[in-house]
Amino acid sequence: MKVLKKEPEAPVTVTKEIEISPGERMEQMFYKKRKLNEKALIIYLCAGYPDLEFSRDLILTAVKAGADVVEVGIPFSDPLADGPVIQHASQQALSKGMNNTKALELAAEIKKCVDIPIIIMSYYNPLYRYGLENFCRDAHEAKLNGIIVPDLPLEESAMMVSLTRKFGLGFVPLVSPTSPGERLKKISSTALGFIYCVSITGTTGSALQSFRDAEYMAEELRRITSKPLSLGFGIESPEQVLRVSPLYDGVIVGSALIRIIERFKDNRELCLEKVGAFITSLKKACI
Repeated sequence: MKVLKKEPEAPVTVTKEIEISPGERMEQMFYKKRKLNEKALIIYLCAGYPDLEFSRDLILTAVKAGADVVEVGIPFSDPLADGPVIQHASQQALSKGMNNTKALELAAEIKKCVDIPIIIMSYYNPLYRYGLENFCRDAHEAKLNGIIVPDLPLEESAMMVSLTRKFGLGFVPLVSPTSPGERLKKISSTALGFIYCVSITGTTGSALQSFRDAEYMAEELRRITSKPLSLGFGIESPEQVLRVSPLYDGVIVGSALIRIIERFKDNRELCLEKVGAFITSLKKACI
């Protein structure tokens, strides 16, 4: 009887998914949307405003309504980049005991419930008092995606950039219409996640009167970097989102949302409804 030889089986190839950091994951989200010609909607909400439980519900409402990224703001007593609307929200949150630890716990709790990137916005002083490495470590353990420090200048940012990279967090630097080309290049090199483009030379909540600076800034940055660009300060309507969407990968909305919360906060259910409807209208303009 002839014995047939069995052909050797082909080796099984196991494709292992490359592990990427939370900061890289956030950046890739922008690139995926860029291919689809969609824009990311980034929503700012202040931790602990109007109170801890309410702010948790507001963040979850924002995600359900279509936010692609949520920026959880740690309230600070001297928020230099923020206008009176967010300053008022920060003061209310601080008066009710909100601090770094509670804000991180809130963001961590939210992150367990959602798939989208959650980032922290904090001024430098609270981070310094907490301990820069301790904060980055705790943000990493909370599985957050990145950090924005609006008052941290390029010249002083090396330590924070190094620590965020060490713990896999995104670092989101700010650029303004007055930033010269060489400075834009240096700032862009620190970014992981996206670059926060300030639409006006003012504070959050200031009216956006002209898109000329935003157009110029986008053109300059596109020559320098392929990093995702998101525009903030003064964006408060779907019409404005549509106006800037050809130029940017994302839009950031904060003060306009805080105004709605302040107006309706005494009626929790109605407030959540109004916030959700507003975010949904912004999201429709992003697609």
